[in-house]
Amino acid sequence: MKPYSNRWLQLLTLAGMALLCWNAGTTTIWDDETNGFFLAKEPLPELMQLMASNVHEDPPLYDLALHYWQQWAGYAPFKLRLLSILCWIFALWGLFKCGARWGGARAGWMVLAVAVWMPYHWMFPAAMRWYSMFAALAIWNLHALLRAIGLPRNQPEVESRFQWGDFAVYVLSGTAMWYCNYSAPVVFLGQGVALLLTVAFKKGPWVWMISGWAVIGLLYLPWLPVFFRQLGLSVSAFSFPYTAASLYAIFAGEVSTPYAWWISLPVVVAAVAALALGLQTRRTTQFMTVIVVVILGVLVAKNVIWTKRLLIFTPFVALLIGTALASISRESARLQRLAKVVFLGAAVAILIGSLTNLIRRDGWLTYRWLVPTGEVVAGIRKEQPGSLILSNSNSVAFYCQDPHGLAWFGRFPERVLEMEMMPFYSHLEPNPLKLIIGRLSQTEKAVYIHDSSSVAYSSVLPWIESQMQEAGFAKENVVPLAMASAGYLQHHPGVVGQISPIDSARLVVVYFQRVSRP
Repeated sequence: MKPYSNRWLQLLTLAGMALLCWNAGTTTIWDDETNGFFLAKEPLPELMQLMASNVHEDPPLYDLALHYWQQWAGYAPFKLRLLSILCWIFALWGLFKCGARWGGARAGWMVLAVAVWMPYHWMFPAAMRWYSMFAALAIWNLHALLRAIGLPRNQPEVESRFQWGDFAVYVLSGTAMWYCNYSAPVVFLGQGVALLLTVAFKKGPWVWMISGWAVIGLLYLPWLPVFFRQLGLSVSAFSFPYTAASLYAIFAGEVSTPYAWWISLPVVVAAVAALALGLQTRRTTQFMTVIVVVILGVLVAKNVIWTKRLLIFTPFVALLIGTALASISRESARLQRLAKVVFLGAAVAILIGSLTNLIRRDGWLTYRWLVPTGEVVAGIRKEQPGSLILSNSNSVAFYCQDPHGLAWFGRFPERVLEMEMMPFYSHLEPNPLKLIIGRLSQTEKAVYIHDSSSVAYSSVLPWIESQMQEAGFAKENVVPLAMASAGYLQHHPGVVGQISPIDSARLVVVYFQRVSRP
């Protein structure tokens, strides 16, 4: 096999996709996914009304697709996540096409290998959320733009060419981006700044792009009022811990021991080496570099950079790194070759550490993928059939296969004060707690499953017990499950102060038995 054969890159790409599919089928459906799942089960008119009222903080495109997809997939986790996996495959195809424009097939395969082996991409592209769909739309939108303005061969004296096919792809993918996530304007801003630095004020490319933006704006007018309302709801204070965790996850993903030196040191080296690669290959990578920097800068400045939103621009990072690596050969400058070797060495170290944690299922920056919610629900329904399962988690409702939250399942508010239960509230009376208490009157046994992702169990225990006592139940056993690692407790956002033993469990199962009638 030739040293520069693409076969190894192709095998790496297939292996990376196999890892993603394995994770999609073996990890837990978590609350953010189930929120959208139950919302998408609403009848179409109610779904659109809820989305237009900002109930989900996202535009409706992905939820509309999920509305029809779940009619086939049901409650099967892998089938549900397959929609996102297919979107990710479409995004990878676009990445290959973009990479091949700069350096041929080898650059395209290099970009794919980088993309599928970024630890961040081992799970999030399969999440039952809008992430992969947005990534696919953004990449194909970029590809249409590159074709139209003649990059990477574009020179200041070369006019862009107007072709209806490229224009249609740009407009349709750009409009779909707007209807998929509210970060679409940031991507367009990155494109504009990159175009300014690449072709300056050459008339042709700007007329083409601004014409595309104008048509996209017209197509987005029906949803524009909702977009403006959402902007008013998205103001938040800057948080250094969230920002630091998100920047760390770009290279380390969510499967690395938080800030342990044997992961953090390679992450820092890889980040510095990637910067060096970008600077040394700037003639080739300038356009992608500007897009990455602009998107990252806006996300940080607006404090909307979260690990679960990084897929907005990590495909561009993969395109940048893969193109830079492919452009450096044996004939390149020694400094360039050194930067390439350093980056690859650091990347291998990161992969070894992250794969070790993935196999051990320990040391994750977040535990959301690993909480054994499905297994716990299945065990309870097998051991105590007929028990009413209560929880503060929509993930529990999903594994109960309960479309309304009322049959086998009742969701308690997370805090002592009652709050609307999204997305179940359209099915419930104004007082959901009253309705749940009514369900308790029909059973002799109840089980409360507490997910500590958002609130510590000890903070709601007195209120839970008081409500159950009023309903005629006495507490029997308390079983803590899925104990959190020290890294999680130390670094996970929202975990502060002294941690009680019971609060170190990601799931707490409390068994109740009826002792009297209220």
